[in-house]
Amino acid sequence: MPFRPLRFFHAASLHLDAPLRDVAGLKDDVRELVGTATLTAFRRLVDAAIERQVDAVLLTGNTFDASVGSLTAEVALRQGLEQLDAADIPVFATPGPQDPAAAWDEIPGLPENLTLFSSAGEDAVDLTDGGKLLATIWPVAWHSSVHPPELDRLMAGRLAKPETRPYSIGLLMADPTRENSPNRPWSGTAFASLNYLAGADWAGDGAWPLTEAVIGRPAGPQGLSQRETGSRGGILIEADEEGHSRTTLVPLAPVRWERLVVELTGIRDENELLERMIGLLDQIPRQVGEQVRMIEWSFRAAPERDLHLEEERVAATVANSLTGLTDEAKGLRYVHRVLPSGPESGLPTQRQAELWKEFEASLQRLPAVEPAQLRQMLSELQFPDVNVAGRMERWLDRLDAVEVSSQARRLGWRWFAGALGGEPR
Repeated sequence: MPFRPLRFFHAASLHLDAPLRDVAGLKDDVRELVGTATLTAFRRLVDAAIERQVDAVLLTGNTFDASVGSLTAEVALRQGLEQLDAADIPVFATPGPQDPAAAWDEIPGLPENLTLFSSAGEDAVDLTDGGKLLATIWPVAWHSSVHPPELDRLMAGRLAKPETRPYSIGLLMADPTRENSPNRPWSGTAFASLNYLAGADWAGDGAWPLTEAVIGRPAGPQGLSQRETGSRGGILIEADEEGHSRTTLVPLAPVRWERLVVELTGIRDENELLERMIGLLDQIPRQVGEQVRMIEWSFRAAPERDLHLEEERVAATVANSLTGLTDEAKGLRYVHRVLPSGPESGLPTQRQAELWKEFEASLQRLPAVEPAQLRQMLSELQFPDVNVAGRMERWLDRLDAVEVSSQARRLGWRWFAGALGGEPR
């Protein structure tokens, strides 16, 4: 029997204490759930690991954002690691683009069950149970180049009986060279003897190494914006006696983001529209632990009658009506954002519709600017008229990210339609 059955938990991009974006105008109780979402997801990760009695927890990068310096994130991380330590569960971590090794070193009081790999050149670490070798954990990067036969000899040299080769896990390291050249190929040679490669979503979608190992690339257990939709959590890996790995997504996110598109064909009034929207909601299976659903709605085609869905006022009314029908005060909370009907139905060609979608996607890719940054920019402008500066300050106090996004989309469509020679809505 080459392996003792193993169970371990893998997560990446915890983003501890990171705020969720585009969440202005929430009710107080919903705002509280949303404000602590990343911390809740981490607590659930710790509880899930302890409940399932895993042999180890793997964290691959972006556990926190060092540039923010959140004390809350540090405390949450320390407390979670201490809980795992009390349950005799070791934690193996690698830094990511947002949490370099130096930032981990500055956090005081981290428990001894944590092993942090600072570079891909570090030695492997044995995972043992009662003196028995269970698995070997290797830090790896795209440039790792240990030749497979040599790696096998190194592995065999660590064992009293080479025929009982341990389960081998590779933990992905952040590598600036690869990030700057996302299409640069992996060497591949260091991955031949791995059973599981613990990757991360921040490593991109470029060519990954050719290996028979199971590759885990979990997204953050809590999505931070409308771009990160669907069920999210950590990966539970279970390895049998033959080293075959089975992976299961364990939902952890308290806040779920979704984007839904409503087909308007055949819709005659608002009641029929709401009924169809609720039907789409019913198709989304409820995951354990969901507390809030942030739903963004858009429309396709045209209704039988003019419902004026292109008007923001009407779209907001539909959102409010839908909230009243779906929001459960003591259960699953719903936050609906209805986008005014897009130009897709009014554009004469498929190519123009595709161009508009690309335009909308480019708007969403723009980096978010926090109010504090805007205030800093405002102070640097040094308006000669203090009245103007005062009005700008008051404007910042009333700034609503959702409204700004909606206005940007409307102005974008006016420009887009004008560029095509059409009539803007």
